[in-house]
Amino acid sequence: MKIKTDRLVLFLVMSLVLLIASTAGAATQLPDVTLKTINGGSLSLNTLKGKVVLVNFFASWCLPCNAEMPDLVELEKQHKKEGLAVVGLALEPPSRLGIVKEFLKTHKVAFPVALAGKKEAGLFGGVSALPTSLLVDRQGVIVRRYVGMVPKKSLESAVKTLLAD
Repeated sequence: MKIKTDRLVLFLVMSLVLLIASTAGAATQLPDVTLKTINGGSLSLNTLKGKVVLVNFFASWCLPCNAEMPDLVELEKQHKKEGLAVVGLALEPPSRLGIVKEFLKTHKVAFPVALAGKKEAGLFGGVSALPTSLLVDRQGVIVRRYVGMVPKKSLESAVKTLLAD
């Protein structure tokens, strides 16, 4: 009985640590990096200061990413004029560029997207699961990290709060 209790306590503590790590936005700055977009252009994240930014790490093969993408597209359309910028980072090798482009076409993604690897993910504090989204305030501070699919209402509420500041 004691072993079961000890395991339960350990499980609860580890779950709490993971929850805090995935939701407590450490006050870190959005990295000053220029990304090559999948269309051959470039995007300097530094130019997005003054906007609320949602950085979304995804993959075309990821089922939760597929389910979440329409919400991100809609969120960007609804709040772009208020100062929201969405940036997609596809964790896919260059050999899958065509598949990524088809994924974006299917989901009618209009925001900038770049291919990303471990190096780029590391600049943002690493990615442990897909999708992972980072919410950045107008000063360029990462205020929230979401690991896994985010309910649309929760994400929209957080975005609206930052847009109102």
